[in-house]
Amino acid sequence: MCGIFGIVSQKIQLSENQKKNILISLSNRGPNNKGYYSDNGNFEFLHTRLSIQDLSSDANQPMISRNK
Repeated sequence: MCGIFGIVSQKIQLSENQKKNILISLSNRGPNNKGYYSDNGNFEFLHTRLSIQDLSSDANQPMISRNK
């Protein structure tokens, strides 16, 4: 099971400390990896991963396409 958190807002921007605390709170959902994507504006996406099928780092989230 993985953990995800997302926010779309023009009024709320998460600090690095807030992101860290959110990822810690999600760590029981996916202890094997964590990461986040931010467009430095209106969108934040945080993810924790439980590695079951693909144990390689190629399956880490969030995945970003080559052209972003």
